Amino acid sequence: MKLAFRKETAVSHPALLFCWQMQLDDDGETAASTGSRQAVVCGNMYAQGAETWLKPSIMNLGRLLKGGKVLGMPSEQFDGNLVKRLIAHIQHNGLPSITTLYLLGLDHASHQQGPQAQRGYLVLHVDRLLGTLWAEIEAQGKTGETLVALFSDHGQIEVIKDDRHSIRIGFPFDQELTPFFTALGLDVHDFPGEAPNCDAVMALNGGSASVYLHNTQGKWADAPEFSNVLRVGRAFWQAHETGELAPDLRNALAAVLVRNVESNGWGAPFNALLPNGEMVPLAHWAAQQENGRFADATNRINNATGKLSGDIWLLSNYADGYYFGKELVGMHGGLHVEDSQATLAFGWPKASPKAWEELKAEMGMAIAERCAKENGRLPNITDLVTGLETAVDWLK
Repeated sequence: MKLAFRKETAVSHPALLFCWQMQLDDDGETAASTGSRQAVVCGNMYAQGAETWLKPSIMNLGRLLKGGKVLGMPSEQFDGNLVKRLIAHIQHNGLPSITTLYLLGLDHASHQQGPQAQRGYLVLHVDRLLGTLWAEIEAQGKTGETLVALFSDHGQIEVIKDDRHSIRIGFPFDQELTPFFTALGLDVHDFPGEAPNCDAVMALNGGSASVYLHNTQGKWADAPEFSNVLRVGRAFWQAHETGELAPDLRNALAAVLVRNVESNGWGAPFNALLPNGEMVPLAHWAAQQENGRFADATNRINNATGKLSGDIWLLSNYADGYYFGKELVGMHGGLHVEDSQATLAFGWPKASPKAWEELKAEMGMAIAERCAKENGRLPNITDLVTGLETAVDWLK
């Protein structure tokens, strides 16, 4: 992640906009803690804790993602509708303490046209939409009190849009992964309504995929036998190298990670399973990777691991254009530098140069300290909260 601070509201590579009203209550507490000011989430699919959720329309989502050329909705129209709804809400209720806006259209355009389409979309559409929103904030007379953060949730990398490089388990077609599990004597969840009567489930996420295995003698709630996890993990490498178990998996993998929930519980960490069948610690594996291939792999994998993680974590072979999911041009979900780098930019448009430099230094120091404490990781989008909390404390 590239960390940037800007006083102006220029757009770099954002998927989301975050506006924070810095006005405090008389007792010095922030609005979010007292509940006296509203928090609004617009466009995102999740809004836990917010008083108002301007949900994306199911109809518009369907048109954007599934509509095609006849019934489809252009990405810029989808994003434009969200901004209109947010502005209408502000005009009726005033500017909330916290406002978030998620622009899905940028991500969708990049998936369909490739990462090279992002710059044009930002210039032609996102910049205009944010300018319109900022004009409304100005009309509310709140620009001096508003802290802005622009951030993207991921990058994207160009992949090959064809059936050979798109690895799926979709029903009723594109079941490239079904033969692999069948060859191992396992019934993978590959058609609707089959759960929970299956032996394995795969969750596809572009640059990676998670595999969940059923305990062979028990229930889904029971930890899977690690011997079976190793068996399946080693079989993935075999399929990658020879295509024997599943022709579509040949040359498709970059890494196979496994974890021993049977011995270490549902929070068990991942280790790397090498093509020769040996298992090594994650840090050892990461150190052996080509320099610059993955971005902060060990920290990111460890921080993303929890009780809901799979038993096996696969990384796709981006270098040769492979990915897990439907046929697309742009992809993310892996650990490659290109789909991992993202933007985090803070701005206080009406601050004096002196005040801004002081606040910028405080936020930068707080984020650096948090990264150092958390195993020396690189900055990421969770540091949005660190920066904003630092700003609120500094302004008290």
